[in-house]
Amino acid sequence: MKKFGKTLLKVAICLSLCHINVVKAKDISFDYILAKTLENSYDLKMADINIKISKQNVKEAKLEYLPTLNTYTNAEYSMDVDQNNPFTFATVGDRVLNSNTRHQDLIALNLSYNLFDFGIRGNKVKIAKKDVSSKELQLKVNRRDTAMQLVELYANTLICYKEIAANKKVMPVYKKVFSLKNRLYENGLVSKIEITENAIKLARTVDRIDNLQIKMRNFLSDLSFYTGESYDDEDTKLLGFEKVELPKEFNHENMPDFKIYNLEIDKKEKELSIIKRENLPMFGIYSKYNLYGSNKNNPIKSISDLTDRSLAFGITAVLTPTNVFKNFNSQKKLKLEIQKLSLQKDKRMTEIQTEYHKLSTNAKAYEKVYQNKISLLKQVEAKLSMMKDLKDNELLNQCTLLDQQAEVTLQGFDTEKSQIQQATNSKKMQIMSGEYFLENL
Repeated sequence: MKKFGKTLLKVAICLSLCHINVVKAKDISFDYILAKTLENSYDLKMADINIKISKQNVKEAKLEYLPTLNTYTNAEYSMDVDQNNPFTFATVGDRVLNSNTRHQDLIALNLSYNLFDFGIRGNKVKIAKKDVSSKELQLKVNRRDTAMQLVELYANTLICYKEIAANKKVMPVYKKVFSLKNRLYENGLVSKIEITENAIKLARTVDRIDNLQIKMRNFLSDLSFYTGESYDDEDTKLLGFEKVELPKEFNHENMPDFKIYNLEIDKKEKELSIIKRENLPMFGIYSKYNLYGSNKNNPIKSISDLTDRSLAFGITAVLTPTNVFKNFNSQKKLKLEIQKLSLQKDKRMTEIQTEYHKLSTNAKAYEKVYQNKISLLKQVEAKLSMMKDLKDNELLNQCTLLDQQAEVTLQGFDTEKSQIQQATNSKKMQIMSGEYFLENL
């Protein structure tokens, strides 16, 4: 009987000693993690680049207000294969038939300007500018969604961290209880089953710590992905959430998602306006200036012979009637896309309002649970205090006192867990409403 008890005691001590490490901890908080993530996030960096691309598109759209200048050069040798031809040149369609044999060169400068297009260029610039605003709002959405993901991840990591600490704190207590029960067992005061149950409780605590540490390392790896920093589970101390006040009000129309959909609808409406105006004529002006030189025998002298030949000015009006049929189908398509965007906006706003309502309900419920846990913890602590006041040195009563100490520790963790869950929902509400970024970042 004594050999059995000593063997179990050695196993329990070995298991417990594996988890005793004293290291200097690195303190990290949610605000710290979020700030590092906003600096390191690939999605946010790409969103920022998208804004810069959109700004370049605005500049590109404005360039359509500038005149178009192009040059044309040509050097050729023209040979008349019919020497008996009576004419010097003739035209057939867009072909010019020259009856002279010569080297000839042409330099042409063409300048054109779109004088009036019924606001098509202006709408293109407006679309580009709205796209910049949309991309800037999308960056806010990405920041918000990243923060929401981090709140959940940090809360799970913090709960795991607290649970490990609680189990490590009760493990020496269980070990001491096991040692006392082993002495009682040797004196025949407790059964073999009871001491075995205590050994199992200690072993399960060790196993729970091992599993929790695996989860903790995984959580810290996930945090490292966001922040770009490495965290060691034995060298990291997680700080709790600061007290979070519930947002005073929530208006879905202030959400960036709502504004993005409105901008996208406006862009489609501008596109529709452009297509309608493409059915109207476009008026422009142009100027053409030509230099011409020729020589019958020498191509170099043909170049030297280049002189002013012609200068022309004109006004154009371009209308393509066949575009009416093509644009008619495009208009129907854009109108359907606008209807689709309106439905998507309504759906997204409903989802956001539902999510916010759930967070509000959960935050209030967890606050109530948290207060109940505090009351329960006070009762458990009061019971422990009364047991200590008895000052009973009997081994059996000492075991009961130690078990009560372990219960206080675990109840304390359970209370902290409820507080974290309440703070998580409140923090998400604060982030969704935009108050968190306004106050902290």
